[in-house]
Amino acid sequence: MASNFQQPGISNPEDKFTPSENNGALLLFFPTEFKPQVKTAHGESDAIAARIVRLNDGKVMDNALVFSTALVTQLKAAVPDGMVLGTLGQGENTKGN
Repeated sequence: MASNFQQPGISNPEDKFTPSENNGALLLFFPTEFKPQVKTAHGESDAIAARIVRLNDGKVMDNALVFSTALVTQLKAAVPDGMVLGTLGQGENTKGN
């Protein structure tokens, strides 16, 4: 059965996904690519490239990189043409970070 969903319009391609800025938001992820061992200022880390729509206010982040290990694990199975819908939450700090 065909889906009635369409991809949202393209926003600023320089938008960045920051989990702390989206805590509590209802997010729709369109993961497009798994990127293993991306070099960052903090070393290498796996990432997911995705179009992300924050449904609370309609903000679209196009080609955003998601580095959070918990999110990468959840989004990886939906690459390249799946969708993941969820409310982003933050667990209790157990490691001092």
